[in-house]
Amino acid sequence: TDTAKESADMVLLDNNFSVIISAIREGRIIFNNIRTVILYFLADSFSAIILLVSSFIFKLPLPLTAAQLLWINIITDGLPSFALTLEPADKTILNKKPIGSQASLVTFQMKLFIALISSIGGIMTAGLFYFFYAREGLEIARTVAFTTLAFNTLAYVYSIRDLGHPFQIRKLFSNSWLILAVGVSFALQMLALYAPPLARFLHVQELGSLEWAMIIAEVTVVLLVVEFMKLLYSLFAKTLTKKKFDDIVAPLNKGGRVA
Repeated sequence: TDTAKESADMVLLDNNFSVIISAIREGRIIFNNIRTVILYFLADSFSAIILLVSSFIFKLPLPLTAAQLLWINIITDGLPSFALTLEPADKTILNKKPIGSQASLVTFQMKLFIALISSIGGIMTAGLFYFFYAREGLEIARTVAFTTLAFNTLAYVYSIRDLGHPFQIRKLFSNSWLILAVGVSFALQMLALYAPPLARFLHVQELGSLEWAMIIAEVTVVLLVVEFMKLLYSLFAKTLTKKKFDDIVAPLNKGGRVA
């Protein structure tokens, strides 16, 4: 009846309860993807902030120009962030506990990884900037910092897709839009370095073998640290879950009951 519909929290138009399951699944996918995009943007933003603050602390020139910073935020990060909104669902998404209506968009786990990624990436990029500033001058140092931050974001985007599990090759191709976005962003970043009009606009110079070797090494270290922390966090979470389970089961094994 119309009265029943008005008083109900949910109305099934086709009398099919599987619609509820599908709605819950889609809602969780959207919520998780929003969290992933937030994590991606905040980790990148705080990396740049740490890099800039370090230059003030050590009284160095700004490691990035305004144009370079905007390029990273809009061009390099923009396409992958859109692709993350199309991330497919984890197979176990319906097995996870319900998300409360008061749940925060930024969880403790996200805060931990934002702090980790931004600290490691920002500090190591600042170190590279100082090294090449003393060795090659300001233009090369800025180009190295600019390229390092850009490639960091294009690399760890694959790690932050799933903080609960280590990186797996088979999941690399699960989001074709992300592969396309990272590929286009990578091509645009290389174009920014080697296309004369863009290079002049962004005030960057061509990099030599030493610069590229240091950049690749830094990006690799950041990825390894993030994956190692994911493994540690996963092991800690499993241990904590098992302890809670044992605390519940122990009284039952002794013939008691759980209050």
